Amino acid sequence: MIEANEECLSNYERLKCNLITKSVETWLAYQTKECFDVIFLFDLLEHLRKPKQNLEQLVSRHLNTEGMVVATFPNVDSLSRKLLNAFWPQYKVEHLFYFSQSSVQWLARELNLKTIELSALTKTLPLDYLYSIGSRFGPLSVQNCCRWIHQHLPQGIKQIALPLKLGEWLWIAQKRESLSKGISDETSN
Repeated sequence: MIEANEECLSNYERLKCNLITKSVETWLAYQTKECFDVIFLFDLLEHLRKPKQNLEQLVSRHLNTEGMVVATFPNVDSLSRKLLNAFWPQYKVEHLFYFSQSSVQWLARELNLKTIELSALTKTLPLDYLYSIGSRFGPLSVQNCCRWIHQHLPQGIKQIALPLKLGEWLWIAQKRESLSKGISDETSN
């Protein structure tokens, strides 16, 4: 497991895995020979300076034949982005890239991956978290309203979690055995 964000390290304490606290770019530079059946890329691709090149290295050097990539990242085609425009919460300084359906399809073709699923990601988030974010984001009137609600909401209600589509993709793709097999798969569909 690779996690460079120190704030997230506690999320992995109970997992029995080798936790690498380096960036993906740094880890790739070591030219390790480890191969995986599944590579999880949660909230990562939008932060990379060279997402295609980094993903290409991961797929070609570290993903087993017919292995899977499971990734989540902002969906620039999402309804929330279209409705919220400049207030879309995915517009962040640290997000260097945004992905549309056509850019994900292009990436899959370029990397010889077959998309198994590309769908809107649903995250289940507690009201406590949502109001704390709202108190620091958006128009000042929304921030003030969320701050007041967050301070006055009973603890039991704060723990209620809501399933939300916040403008992110869930992408599951499988490595193709060879480019020629990929072409025959595409023509048979």
